[in-house]
This record gives sequence, C-alpha cells and structure tokens, in this order.
Amino acid sequence: MLPTIIDSYSIRLAVLIISIILTNIVVIWSLKSLPPKFRGEYLVTTGAYAYIRHPLYGAFLSFFNFGLAIYLNNYIFIIWAVLLFPVWHLNIRYEENLVVAKFGDEYVNYSKRVSRFFPFKKII
Repeated sequence: MLPTIIDSYSIRLAVLIISIILTNIVVIWSLKSLPPKFRGEYLVTTGAYAYIRHPLYGAFLSFFNFGLAIYLNNYIFIIWAVLLFPVWHLNIRYEENLVVAKFGDEYVNYSKRVSRFFPFKKII
C-alpha cells in the first residue's frame, strides 16, 4: 500500500470539487475570451489571455491535476502532476513557434509580459 497524503476523505473531496469549479471557471472564461471558431484568426491578448497565454492548459495543469492528485491521496499522482509541467512546456514551445510564425513580434512582445500557465507576472 502506498503512503497517503490526507486522511480525511471529506477534505480530499472538497479539494477535488474546488479544483473542478476553478478549472471550469478558467475554461469558460478562456472560451469567451477566444471562441474556438476564431482561433488562429487573430491574436487575443484580452480576457483570460491578458493573464495567461494558455489558460486552457493552465487550468488543467494548475487546478484539475492537483485537485485530482489530492483526491486520489497518493504521492505518485502528485509527482505525476508535477512532471506534466515540463512535458506541456515542450508541447507549448512547438505551438508557440507556429504562433510566432503567424503573428511575429506582436506575439513575441505579448509572451514577454504574460506567463504560460499562471496568472502572475512573467516568470515562465
């Protein structure tokens, strides 16, 4: 049996529910900021995209994965959630090269002031 993190099921469930709610809020906000039919048509730097360059990825990486890991109550899942960040950074770098090819300096300047996954001042 693997060691557990939190013994209380109700706390783990509450963390999962909160993470699902936060994930959905960010997903809906990002879809309203840039509807799927307009993706790739023009560069959006407002709404969710004013704070996070990739809000959909950020929502799942930041909120959902960790909420699920806490709910499953296992160190292995926490480690897995942490290891997903470098994998997604590699994937995102490929996508961002395509966006730079399309939008040029406008995207380069945008990426200098807005981080990839977290709504903080540019650190990643």
